[in-house]
Amino acid sequence: MLDELELDADDGDDDSWFSWGGGSGRTLSSGAIFLLSLVLLFWNETSSKAIADALAEAGSLVREISGTTLDPTAEGQPVHISATVSSQSGAADPQFALRSTGVAIYRHVQMYQWIEHKETHGRGKRRRTEYYYEMDWDWRYHDSSRFHEPRGHENPKPRLNSEGFFAEDAKLGPYLFKSEAVLKEALWDMDSEDPGSLGRWPKYRNDLPDLPAQLTNKGWFQAAADEYYLGDQSVEDVELGDLSVSFYEFPTNYPLSLIAMQRGRQLQPWKASNGEEVLIARSGSEGAAEMVRGAIASNGGATSFLRLIGVIGAMLGMAGMAGAISGLLSMVPVLGPLLNVSLRLVGALVGLVLGVFTMVLGWLWARPVIALTLLVLVVGLIVWAIKQRQAQLSQQRQQERIARMSEFARQRAAAGPPPPPPPAGSPSTATAAAQSAAAVSGPPPPPPPSAPAASPSARVVAGASDPGTDGEEPKDLPPLEWTPGLSSLKPPSVRPRNGDGSPLYNASEPDPIPGSAGPPLFEPVVPREPPPAPAMATQERPAGPAPTADQARLVRRALGKRGEYVVNLILRILPGGDEEVVCFELMHGGKPIKRGSQGEIRLALQQLPANP
Repeated sequence: MLDELELDADDGDDDSWFSWGGGSGRTLSSGAIFLLSLVLLFWNETSSKAIADALAEAGSLVREISGTTLDPTAEGQPVHISATVSSQSGAADPQFALRSTGVAIYRHVQMYQWIEHKETHGRGKRRRTEYYYEMDWDWRYHDSSRFHEPRGHENPKPRLNSEGFFAEDAKLGPYLFKSEAVLKEALWDMDSEDPGSLGRWPKYRNDLPDLPAQLTNKGWFQAAADEYYLGDQSVEDVELGDLSVSFYEFPTNYPLSLIAMQRGRQLQPWKASNGEEVLIARSGSEGAAEMVRGAIASNGGATSFLRLIGVIGAMLGMAGMAGAISGLLSMVPVLGPLLNVSLRLVGALVGLVLGVFTMVLGWLWARPVIALTLLVLVVGLIVWAIKQRQAQLSQQRQQERIARMSEFARQRAAAGPPPPPPPAGSPSTATAAAQSAAAVSGPPPPPPPSAPAASPSARVVAGASDPGTDGEEPKDLPPLEWTPGLSSLKPPSVRPRNGDGSPLYNASEPDPIPGSAGPPLFEPVVPREPPPAPAMATQERPAGPAPTADQARLVRRALGKRGEYVVNLILRILPGGDEEVVCFELMHGGKPIKRGSQGEIRLALQQLPANP
């Protein structure tokens, strides 16, 4: 008997722009598949880690138990035992009065019922989903209320269920053996092609005895030597709700290895600290370490299988949701089909990426220590990369600055030394001296009213040597030189003396830099003794014009030093013999690098290296 129901059929004009709306149900189904796949992937990663941790914990705490005596100290702890499962009285099914010489017997019940099948054909607008309903035998109950079309396919409740029965005296070494989980695992392994962890323990019972009268009166009869049947025996065809019962028995003296929790004389699943239950059963004699390793490997295989299922589901779900957009574009001539395929491929790729990301997220969620460590490492690498980039940029800017200064120095060296000054007393010399004095300190003061006449040999040109001045260096005042590496000592322009007449330098003045108490900034220099006057000083100088204000000269007087750095005082010597303080000067390597007031020179000295 077969019913067919077609959904999403191509009714009406398929070329309508609004036909894509008929696939909204498929879009929702695709979205549900996508979300369920992500949930499966996340749960699979976290559950796999929890099971692996529980198995490892059980392996570290398991106690070995001999096959004859109990260990009272192992109460509540995971124990490992390798022994034979045995029974003297055998097992029995009270419903059918069926007895077995084995340690357990399992009743396998199947019901003839409606089973729903679903098939999908086509794609896009022409996609169709067909639901088929057929009646067949199945040991699982199919709830017809959850069918897509329950009307006409109602399944009755089964009048008998599958169940296992243990012998009253079934034992595994010193323990009582009544573990339904072991029986179900053995039955599951029996259906596989290769022998499972429990081998071929269950045996199919093919010689069932006759039914008792109380069961035949209720409609039971023996349809074959290995099957009991509930139904109308006079009806040739099978009817809805008919039951078929067969039996599996578990022979006695079967070798079994088990890891479980000791609770009195019972063996129960052991609960780890994370809440996962552990019960490992293997046929034959196998050590605890081997059993734990095998269980961990089996858990890893199941995890990989669920990962594959979850990723495929995420890809299909996202590709299906992309079909909602591709339905709008399918009407575009020529490009419509190409865009449709492209969007579905993009959707599948997005589903793959999101599926993998969900797996990684679940993996890290189950391992918070590793996740935190990786997070710290990633943040640390990002910070380190930023600092390295900043250091490279700073070094690059410094190299460019040094290159510019080197190029400037090469240009100055290629230009050659400045031309020599003109002869003393020439108009150009007087004009240059006047312009220099005016630029530094404004208009020069008027000459004294009674300036003594001097011979031409006694005239001094501005900036020329004066060997007769105490503590003075007879040198011209050169331009400021810039020393590479002293980035904080930017050369300012020469400042004039204070307008209020206060001195720019006072040897007893305290250090103006806050918090700079300590040794003096530099060692004082003893002024040199004036050299003896030359023999021609006693002679009368040649007659000539008296020196004017424009003929004032600049001199450098050493005040002290600090390592390779020298502090000087720049003075202007007026024709009348008066001295005027111009500024202070800091020299390094014979070249001035800083000029300014006393406070500025002190600040520059404070910024110098500790060991110049």
